Amino acid sequence: DSVTVNLYADGVKVDTVQLTAANQWKHTFANLDKYENGREIVYTVDEVLIPGYKTKITGDAQTGFTITNSKETPKTADHVNPMAYASIFVISLMAAIITMIEKKKFAR
Repeated sequence: DSVTVNLYADGVKVDTVQLTAANQWKHTFANLDKYENGREIVYTVDEVLIPGYKTKITGDAQTGFTITNSKETPKTADHVNPMAYASIFVISLMAAIITMIEKKKFAR
């Protein structure tokens, strides 16, 4: 329903905003100082973590930041590794054959 975005000035949080469908998921941080003590301030943004989503932030303070959230889908066992199963089968088969040979030796 909403995301929380923090604005940082030289790594220090200076503002927070909630983005929603009502504000079209956009916000402009306005009237920001460009310099502090004669040095240009570097502004960055970060989003408060949304469980189950991966966040990607692109852009900069000059061109604007874009925050993209992608749903994280858990990996499933749909990707079967046939070589692993074949190796286990061959090893099991060899173990069974060796066991049968050893049983025949002791049965005599």
